[in-house]
Amino acid sequence: MAVFLLAISGAWAQDTPNNSNTPPAKKDSIRYGPNTTRYYYWHTLYNNITDTLYIDTTYANRHRYNMVQRNGNTWQDLGIFGTATQPIFYREPEQIGTRLGYNALAPYRLQRDEVRYFDSYSPVTDLDYIQGGKGRTRLRVTHARSITPDASAAIFFQRQEANKILGRNSRRNDPLLSIQNYGAMTRFFSKDLRYKLLAHFLYSEHAVQENGGYNTDELSPANSETLANLSPQELAYSLEEVVSREKVRTFHLYQQFDLKKDSTQQAKLTTQLFHQLEWLRQINEYTDENLAGNVATFYRRLPFDINRFRGQQLTYLTDYQQLDNRAGIKGQWNALRYRAYLRSRLYGFEANYTDVSTLADSVKRVNIAPEWFAGFAANIPVYKHHKLEAEGELQLPMRDYRAKLVYINKWFRGTWLRTVFSPDLTQRHVFGSFFKWDNADFYRTVSDRLNYETDFIPVPFIKKYLSFSRFAGFENIQNMVYYDTAGIARQTTEGVRILHAGVHLRARWNYLQWLTQIMYSYNMGEDVFRVPPLLINSQLFVQKKFFRDELDGQFGVDFHWKSAFYANAFMPSTQQFILNDRYLTDGFPVLDLFFNFKISKALLFVKVTNLLQDIAGKAYFNTPRYYAQPRSLELGINWLFFD
Repeated sequence: MAVFLLAISGAWAQDTPNNSNTPPAKKDSIRYGPNTTRYYYWHTLYNNITDTLYIDTTYANRHRYNMVQRNGNTWQDLGIFGTATQPIFYREPEQIGTRLGYNALAPYRLQRDEVRYFDSYSPVTDLDYIQGGKGRTRLRVTHARSITPDASAAIFFQRQEANKILGRNSRRNDPLLSIQNYGAMTRFFSKDLRYKLLAHFLYSEHAVQENGGYNTDELSPANSETLANLSPQELAYSLEEVVSREKVRTFHLYQQFDLKKDSTQQAKLTTQLFHQLEWLRQINEYTDENLAGNVATFYRRLPFDINRFRGQQLTYLTDYQQLDNRAGIKGQWNALRYRAYLRSRLYGFEANYTDVSTLADSVKRVNIAPEWFAGFAANIPVYKHHKLEAEGELQLPMRDYRAKLVYINKWFRGTWLRTVFSPDLTQRHVFGSFFKWDNADFYRTVSDRLNYETDFIPVPFIKKYLSFSRFAGFENIQNMVYYDTAGIARQTTEGVRILHAGVHLRARWNYLQWLTQIMYSYNMGEDVFRVPPLLINSQLFVQKKFFRDELDGQFGVDFHWKSAFYANAFMPSTQQFILNDRYLTDGFPVLDLFFNFKISKALLFVKVTNLLQDIAGKAYFNTPRYYAQPRSLELGINWLFFD
């Protein structure tokens, strides 16, 4: 709280005139700020996107910082920002070929597509700080500066922490998780802009004290409704002395060269050679130092005699490496944009575990052959307001593949996507210590997706005040791999067919604005993928200048509700979400009060979460046995410095 108040006073002071008699020092005639600081993503160069990107200085939805709300409440986590998370609705993998399969913590580290490469007239520091209840904090700092007009460098740091919600062992702090991310980025463009290079290195370390959710052994009936009505003194966690850790290192380099001396990205005719290299190493470790006690409260069944392991810790560690090389040609011919490439990928994978038959530490290495891919993309203008976008990638020889076609006009956008992909390494191989399987006989999954969405259409007679858009989608998945209620990887024998449709509403009257999303979903196939039948997101706020036009901001409420359904549970030892047939989740109205505002170069928010707690119920869940966000006060500031 003290940090937040100091930040506000400092930000306000930036707008306070200097009343001292000391004459101001001479400064550069340029007024440095967001308009003198632009940046690139690697994919803007890769796709020949010419739009200039500047630092975001808008305050809208700053309060939606956690993973669930950032994704429109279509994700689930374990109740606290920084815990395992996944989409509720189906998503096919973006990468075909071999994949590791540990994805539950990936959204909390800086991703390749999120790395910014700055081009600024002055040094720039982007500081972002969030303070929530129960010891939840996140600090992000990025500092960038130009080395020469053609080159720049930046460093990035993030630290995030949270305490347990209930069942603390101490009065002040009982840490639940800790996240540290840091990295360095660099950019170099030749003076004639023919050669461009972007590169970065990132490191992430994520540690979680796994608790398995709340123990329900003594409950009758053992369901979420009964659990939600208990007081904190009546609750106990299912796991003790268990830690999961994930360490990830990545290096990424992208470079391109323009074959025409007088060609720029704005030209109608360009031909470019490009190369992308990416190296990744990911280590996941799960350690249980209280195995005997945790068997009784959580594991229930293990594939060995627990009496042989009393007093001994059990660990399962995987070490995965991947080297990805892609090279090709791309360019533009009038309005047509095209790209073609070849790609190779090398792998290394080993598992370290305790052999339950000998009690010895064991190592199992999996030999993965190098993989080759060919890909293409094209942006094709058809006629006036009509456009086609096509892209595809094929594993050589033909195994996995991905094909996408998008049709766009002034009224709507339609998408078809087919992905044929192999099971990931975790679905195929687990060698111990808590589970053991070898699913070499699993088939490739075939996923087809159709999406349709319209632009906003004004409502007749009241078009000044109300508009709407429609969307619909259908997914057909064959040979889907999932984890059953015991946490074991299985494959469907029938198809999973998911239909969803909905509407976005947008209304405005003077300073008052109302935004609403309503979505209906239904699985018409095998019951191994559960979705809520109805989802509603709504936001009502006033946006104006407050306090005699001194403060620009928005003040309002966020509302979310989705039908009760059997959301996936979580298995800590494999870091996977698994089927749940026991606990209904959600079905609880979540209401947040927020105030987003701007002071000089600082963007701030104040938020009270879950206002309806104790009115609509004591608690709710979006993952079985894990309390979702309790009522608390949260504060955040994003502050930009340009010197």
